[in-house]
Amino acid sequence: MDQFLNTNLPGIVWASFLCVAFGLFLLRGRSRTTETRPPIVVQIAWLIVGIIRTLIAVVLIIVGIASFILGERLQDFPKLSSRKDVAHVDIMWLHADSTGGETMLSLSRSDDPIASGNPVLIKLPKSTWVVRAHIIRWPKWAETFGFRPIYRLMGMLSWSGPIEGDPDWSNDFSYSRLGLWNDIVTYGSYFNGFAIEEMDSRIVRTAEGTHYVIAMSRQGIEVNEEITQRAPLDAMIEEKED
Repeated sequence: MDQFLNTNLPGIVWASFLCVAFGLFLLRGRSRTTETRPPIVVQIAWLIVGIIRTLIAVVLIIVGIASFILGERLQDFPKLSSRKDVAHVDIMWLHADSTGGETMLSLSRSDDPIASGNPVLIKLPKSTWVVRAHIIRWPKWAETFGFRPIYRLMGMLSWSGPIEGDPDWSNDFSYSRLGLWNDIVTYGSYFNGFAIEEMDSRIVRTAEGTHYVIAMSRQGIEVNEEITQRAPLDAMIEEKED
């Protein structure tokens, strides 16, 4: 249920229902009973109004049905709203050296059905990393039909120097409905107000015995650290002091 509420579908369902209902109401028209035949000018005016009303009704019904179908297909893409934990990272081992070290980590994601409950092992050639996400923002008129910004985590990146240009290493995350995402990116660019944003987390320097929680919110990508066990170096210092 929580996964369903975190998608665009609930809002789109209501907007689509209202569009279709109002369209059907317009199609009903209004019966006119007059004892005398109205002038030809009035008849032409009524005919024009009827045609315009029918066109508006048809457009509303088509848009309502189309938005519902698209909303149903968008269920795999979470909407960008309040803060939500979307991934967890556990460090399996870390080999640090003068070149930056090497890291093996376990990544668990909850932002996509294909990734939920399937932790993956990732080997980083560095001890620092960044999480990147892409955000799709809809035109203003689409927001009227219940569409809110959606996002997907793209992957982990690492640079040997300053974060600029192409990364030295990257790992793309698996994702369901990749074809739909690419279609939205391709055809959405034809609409004024459609935008795709790239968002990076802060630079994370891997520490042994640490659990990382990755969260998404309107403010950006958060990476929070939780110490799960004492680092070996700390334990050695305590033994020497004793």
